[in-house]
Amino acid sequence: MRVSLDPAGGKLIVHGKELTGFTVAGGDRHFFPASARIEGATVIVSAPEVPVPVAARYAWTDAPEASLFNAAGLPAAPFRSDDW
Repeated sequence: MRVSLDPAGGKLIVHGKELTGFTVAGGDRHFFPASARIEGATVIVSAPEVPVPVAARYAWTDAPEASLFNAAGLPAAPFRSDDW
């Protein structure tokens, strides 16, 4: 799944070794931890348990570990693409 973002500062960066905090779900609405990578102003998110993702969430927990930042060093806010 491709998640488009509009980062202030014009660029997305990872703090740490890899992006963390992403989950994806299919039509069954069950979320699974996802791997993620930055591609320009988008994040490509996937999980082997979800062959056809329809929703993504980032840092959608009570105590998220943020790893997605903009070039100014500000963390991305938690978000979700679903309204379930």
